[in-house]
This record gives sequence, structure tokens and C-alpha cells, in this order.
Amino acid sequence: MKLSVRIIALTLCLVTLFTVCSCGKSETGPLINENKSELDDLINEALNPSEDKMTAEELKNTEPKEYNVFLQNGYGTYTVNVNADVEIPNSQGFSIYSIKQKPFSQEFVDNAISVLFKGKAVYNGMSLEALDEVKYYRYSIEKTGSNVMKEIYNEYMNNILSGFLITDKNPTVSSFVTDCKLKSVNELYKANSFYDREYNMYKDGEYLSITTDGSDGIYAFMEVANSLNNSNSLEFISNKLSYLSLLHGYLSKDKADALQKEAESGGTTKPENLTENVGDTTNRLYIPLPEESCTLPEGEAQKKTEALLDELGITDFKCAKSKKTKETLFTPSGISVYRTAYEFTFLRDLDGILLTQAVGTKNNLSISGPDGGGFGKKHWDGEKITVKVNDDGIVEFSYLSPLEITETVTQNVKIKPFDEIQDIFKGFITSRKGKNEGCDIDSVCLAYSRISEGTTNYETGIIVPVWGFYDGDYCRYVINAVDGTIITPSLGYY
Repeated sequence: MKLSVRIIALTLCLVTLFTVCSCGKSETGPLINENKSELDDLINEALNPSEDKMTAEELKNTEPKEYNVFLQNGYGTYTVNVNADVEIPNSQGFSIYSIKQKPFSQEFVDNAISVLFKGKAVYNGMSLEALDEVKYYRYSIEKTGSNVMKEIYNEYMNNILSGFLITDKNPTVSSFVTDCKLKSVNELYKANSFYDREYNMYKDGEYLSITTDGSDGIYAFMEVANSLNNSNSLEFISNKLSYLSLLHGYLSKDKADALQKEAESGGTTKPENLTENVGDTTNRLYIPLPEESCTLPEGEAQKKTEALLDELGITDFKCAKSKKTKETLFTPSGISVYRTAYEFTFLRDLDGILLTQAVGTKNNLSISGPDGGGFGKKHWDGEKITVKVNDDGIVEFSYLSPLEITETVTQNVKIKPFDEIQDIFKGFITSRKGKNEGCDIDSVCLAYSRISEGTTNYETGIIVPVWGFYDGDYCRYVINAVDGTIITPSLGYY
């Protein structure tokens, strides 16, 4: 269920990003292509700056606080209204770093299990989906008495028992043992066809999922994936209602019936700022997650997140934004059960500058899956840590696309003054070909972003200072602050 939200959001973001950033040749700003010398050229320019470029100190003392302009192309079909604050970080200098994707080590995973599960017994997370199928087959047999369904059920049960090495003829979550070790996805799939989704998504990578059995009233789940095809990720979620993975919420009939009664007596219309992935919401009822609340002060919640990062040994990150959120976790028929929590987003802090990854997610949609299917899409998310906290403590933790800095290429980099960036931006917008499109820009921010070259490199890159042009939380355009190139995803340059 939660994974579906991410996939849909990512797809919409990519469609918009590719539409917005695809462009022809700019009149005033050069565009990066897939020439393999481009990053070398960029680094060479950083090492040998022109006289008009500025240091971080010079930039802070001379740059404007606001940028206001209305721009349109020659046809009047593409417009951008800029009424923006210009945000420049308080830094002593800019640098360029070489980086590479960093997989999660077994040592990190072991510590995360210890910190997040607090000594609770854990079992193979694949049990949730497997047992949900068992429940479905048993229900179908009970309703129809179908002999065909009985045969399918018997074959399915045999596959479960043999695939997960279970001897219990009526398995429960605690029947699915785990050693909590990352394992080769290829080997998992070879031994057990239940890992078909993981094979399609993380082929040649590593995978682990674990869950508690809920015997203490806490249902916790964690998934770890190391995959150059779909980024490395570690995600944890817990709640007090029922089993929950990154894919689905699993409710027994008794719990679903109880929620139905509660919704009929006290359900409301859709709350403001609710995040969910459901179809038609007409006549849908909304209720908060039972037995959970979020009344603690935000400052106290943030202290809990910072203590968590310390326990996990994560350093050099800074809280970039925080908000109180509502998110749907369970969706029994006609009902959305949502949780309220504080959400904190942490980004890497380098030289007092945040790695915002303004250029977004690198994606290659043309790659098919290992068996010719549609799961082979390569993407490289921006590095980000998200933590959610309510009165029960840490209820969600997500660490996406960790990076390893392999080298400081150069320090005290000089960047183009903002008046030159304005000229480049103007030339780009006025030369665009659009069909009655446009946007508003309300902030322009100088920050770090990871870029890599070409459509095939998903392993290494560099971190450089960039100017991001934002419409709310969404970055519409990105200009390299060192050489003035417009960074465009459609050309594989991020």
C-alpha cells in the first residue's frame, strides 16, 4: 500500500520533470549532453575559475534577497512568474565531491534492528503476504466449496512449507524464521518463487524483510534492499492496529468489522493535508488510527529523531524541514484509517550547505525487467532520511540512497554571480517551446546536488553547488552554479 503511493508519486514526478526540463538549445546557457568529458570540463572550470566568479563570502555580501520577473517565450505559450526569495546558505566555501552509492552493510542492518525493534523477536517479513494468500484461499473454499480452489490451496500450502522450510501445517507469522541477514536476491528467488517481486525489482542485489508477530500489541516491519537498479533503501514502520508492510495493511475480519462500526458512528470527511492512495473518495469515511495519538511538542519529537540518528551512527545530517502529517495506513472497504505524526526530513550537511538533490531522481525508463517485464527501470533517488514520531515514539524511519564521499575534488570553489544566473534562466525560458504551460517560482535556493553523467551511470557521480528554482516544494528548474549549464533529466545529466 505505501509502496504504491511512492510508485505513483514517483511516476507523476518523473512525467512532470521530463516535460518541464526537456528543452532545445538555450540562447544564453549551454546545455549538457552525454559527452563523457563534460564532468571533467566542469571540474576543470572549477579549478580554473574566470575572474567574474565569486567566493561564498563575496556572494553573501552582494547577492539580492529577492528575484522578481515575468518571463515568457516568443510565442507567449510558456510563462513563468517569478516572485521569489533568494536563499543563500551561510557557508565559508563551496566544494566539489566525488561520490558513489553506498550499500547498507550487515553491521548497519544489525544495529538498526537492535535500535528500532528494541529486542523484540522478529520473523521473515514475507510471511505477511504468504499468509494473506492463505486466508484468501480458505475464505474462497469456505464460500464456494470449489474442488479446483482446494487443489490450488493445497499446492500453495506445499509451496509455502517447502519454500520457507516450515513444518507446521497451519503456519503463523512465528513459523517463518529468519536469521536477519541480507541475502542475494538471485539466490532467494532461485530457492523460493515467492521472491518474484523482489527478483524483478532488485535483481543482482540483496534483500531482507522482517516483522514482529504482534504478540505485544506492536506490529513492526522493516525492509532493506541493496540494488543499483532501484537505489539502496532501508525502511521501518510500526503501529498498534495490525500487520503492516510497505506494500499492504493486513486486517483480520474482526478488526475490519470493528473499524466499520467505528466509522459509521464517528467517521469524518477527508481531513486536510492527508496523504493517501485510494480511488474515488465519494462517501468515504475517515477515522484516526486507534490507540495512537500525537500530542507531544514538536521540539520533543525532534529530539527523539536526533537521538535515533545518534544510535544508528548517522552523522553529517541536518533537519531540513518538519511538519505534522496525516497518512492513511489501512483501507478496509469504504474507510481510510490514518495516523497523525510529526515528519522530519534530514539531508546531508556539507560545508554548512544541504544536499537537497534539487535535480530530482535519475531515471531510465527504457530498461526492461530480468524477464522482459516492466520492473527493470533504473532509478537513483536523492539521499534522504525521513523519520516520523508520535506519542509512541519512532513509528517510521526511512533511509534512501545513502552516499559515500570518495574524494574532495576541490575546495573553495568560485561560482557564477546571480546576475549571470538570471540571464541564463531568462534565455532558457524565453527560448522554450510550450503549449499554454507555465508556473510560479516562489523561491530560488543555492544548495548542493548530486549529478552523474549519461543514461547508464547509476553508481558514481559528483556533488556540486546548484541554483534550484522552486514552485512550493517542487523544484522546477536547476542551473549548475559553477558553469551555468542547465541540468536536464531528459539528457541523463543530473
